[in-house]
Order: sequence, then C-alpha cells, then structure tokens
Amino acid sequence: MKRAAELLMAAGLVTTLAGIGFRLYSGDQQRRARLEWRIATSASRSVGGAASETPSNEIAGRLFFPRLNQEVFVFKGSEKENLKRGPVWLEVTARPGSSGNSVIAGHRDTHFRFLKDVIPGEQVLFDQGKETYSFRVARLKVVKPNDRELLAPASQGLLTLVTCYPFYHIGPSPRRYIVQAEFTGSSSYVIGKLRE
Repeated sequence: MKRAAELLMAAGLVTTLAGIGFRLYSGDQQRRARLEWRIATSASRSVGGAASETPSNEIAGRLFFPRLNQEVFVFKGSEKENLKRGPVWLEVTARPGSSGNSVIAGHRDTHFRFLKDVIPGEQVLFDQGKETYSFRVARLKVVKPNDRELLAPASQGLLTLVTCYPFYHIGPSPRRYIVQAEFTGSSSYVIGKLRE
C-alpha cells in the first residue's frame, strides 16, 4: 500500500513538473517571437515591400484582443512542435485577412486560455506586419473534435479560433471551443506598442 502511494505521488510530481516545463517553454517561445517580430517589422517597414507580406518566415502574424489586452504570436504550419510554441495557422485554410475561412488552433492551457473570456461583438486584430486586419466576434460555440464544419470554406473573410474544451479539464478534452470572427476591414495601421 505504501509503495502504491509513493508511485502515485511520484507520478503526480512528474506530471506537475512536465506541465510547468511546457508553460515555461511556450512562454519563452512567445518572448522570442515578440523579439523576432519587432526586429523583422522594423526592417520590413524601413525597406518597403508588398503590404501582404509577413516579415517573418516562421510567424504568420500577431493576434490581438484590445478589450482583453491579450496578444499572441501565431506560427505558420500546424506541426506538433509549432503548437507548443504558440497558436498555429492551418495553412490549408485561407490566409488571415483574405476572403475565406482562416483557422488558427492553440492550446487551452497556455496561449488560448483567454478565449474563455471573449464575448460576441468584440474586436480582434490580426497584424501581418504591414497590414492589420480587423474582425468582429460573431459566434462562440462548442463542437465535437471531429466536427469539420469549422474548417468549411467561407465566401467572406472569417477568422476561426479553435482550442480544446472544457478549459480546466484534466486529460484529453472531449470537445472543441470555437471563436468565429467576421472580417470588418484592413488598414496599414500598426497595432499599438508591443507589450514588453
């Protein structure tokens, strides 16, 4: 009995340390992305270039929720390693800011935890370096993991953010939380100062 209790305690400690390690790693990756973005956008703006270009080969853009003061860098490619670094843009979907459905997925226990606080009608900005795209949250919904509706093409500009649900569930999540925002416009306005 004592041996079983010791094994359970050890397993709990390992799980806790792994979770802490994951959070530290993902936070560090976001700090690195912020620095890379700052350097790349400064260089890109000084030499010019096409408005739709992103200044980084790895970063798709910067997602910003003004009401919540939440900023997160989105990586290109949905590889498992990228998902540890931050939310990822599923490149089989439309590019954010273009017509069509752009899907971005992220972990609920790190980068997309704040999605639980998003409300319909609020603004979402997606900065690609030279162009900032504005969206308005239209729908919040919970779906089954195999629901492919969220990947469906759209005729208008649509930003679909996906994370696991429930937010505080331990273990594999049985559902997905979806935030869908509709495109409202774009400008060459650059989102306010990067958070330090």
